Amino acid sequence: MTQEKTPAATEVTTSAQNSAILAERNDDGKLKLVTCKDEARIDSRILAQHFGKDHHDVFELVKNYHADFEQMGVVRFQTEKPLPGSKGGRPERFALLTEDQAICC
Repeated sequence: MTQEKTPAATEVTTSAQNSAILAERNDDGKLKLVTCKDEARIDSRILAQHFGKDHHDVFELVKNYHADFEQMGVVRFQTEKPLPGSKGGRPERFALLTEDQAICC
């Protein structure tokens, strides 16, 4: 399903899909969204990459200002295990943000 909010359309994927797919932009440069409880959200890792920021810094901003972000809707924190076949690694934490929350980053 495709959702248009601005002249640059964004692609919406279901949360059941592997979130590793979400860590990249489409070939046409549009940011991918994930649908969470019938609401389009963006992965904080994609947002950080799009703005040329380190994900750790963006994630810390969301955690430090959690109460402010919650005023715009529930912040959905997620943990992803390392991809199968990778050589270990720690699970990665990230946030799924609404459009309003993403704008504040």
